[in-house]
Parts: sequence; structure tokens; C-alpha cells
Amino acid sequence: IEENASDIARENYEKNKTPGRQVENEPTYPGPNPPSGVDLAKDPQVRKALEDAWQDSKPGTGPEERHEEGGRIYREPETGKILIKRQTDPKAKGMKTIDIDSMPPVPGYDLIAEFHTHPNPLREGKRAFFQGPSPADRDAANRQGIPGIVRSNYGIHVYGPNSW
Repeated sequence: IEENASDIARENYEKNKTPGRQVENEPTYPGPNPPSGVDLAKDPQVRKALEDAWQDSKPGTGPEERHEEGGRIYREPETGKILIKRQTDPKAKGMKTIDIDSMPPVPGYDLIAEFHTHPNPLREGKRAFFQGPSPADRDAANRQGIPGIVRSNYGIHVYGPNSW
């Protein structure tokens, strides 16, 4: 999924400035199979969490300020309700990249996806930055057997197992 994400981000940010606001009429995903990465990328709760992470990662600022933000998406198997947790460990967030793998499991929920941001510009000086998933992002998704969602200046990218 790639679209004019900056317009969507701006619109969502203006409408939902309160962090952690719950989306009304949240969709659920009951049944034996988790939703695909594309389904999750369209989910209002996930979009809200992704846009909050995007704003918190400080895109458009200098290299000293901008950093990756993200978290994990879980599903309660019986009801299909999803739960989104952001990485809050200051050691994992203090780096330019984010360590999502260190997040603990959530009892009673299955891990179904992870998400994060790539707030760097395409180029800065002579350096180029990944806008979509990096090789390390793809490796982590494949290792865990779950899709990943990354938000960058060039939109939303879904990758890994069960993406479609």
C-alpha cells in the first residue's frame, strides 16, 4: 500500500492529537487465521498508531532529533480484537533505529505484526536511506513469521509473511 501518506498523516494528526485515543467501532478479526499485513495497514486502529509513531519520530527534523518509532500488533484469538503496543523502553527508543524484538509477549494475545517508521529523507548529503523495509526489517519479519508495516516519507509499505 503506497499512497499520499503525508496528506493522510497530516489529516489524522489534526483529527486525533490525543495519544492513545481508541477508534470507535474497532474492527475485529475472529477465526483461526490472523489478518494479512495489508488488512492491518488499512485498519483504523493501526493507521492511528502508525501516524502517532510517525509524528513522534520527528520527520523533517535534523539527524540529531529524528529516530524510528514503532511497536507490535497483537490479536486476542477468541474475540479477534487487536491490541497495539508501542515500544516504550527508553534504551530501545534512544537509538536512531528501534528495537521491537525486545518487547515482551502479551499474555492471552498472539503476536500478528509489527510496525515502525523510517523518518529519514531519501537522501541527506551523500547518504541514502531506505524508505521501504530494510534487509534487517525483512529478516526480522521472516524470522518471526509475521508481516511488518513501515511508514516513511514515501508512504506505507507492507512486507514479510502473510503480507497479502
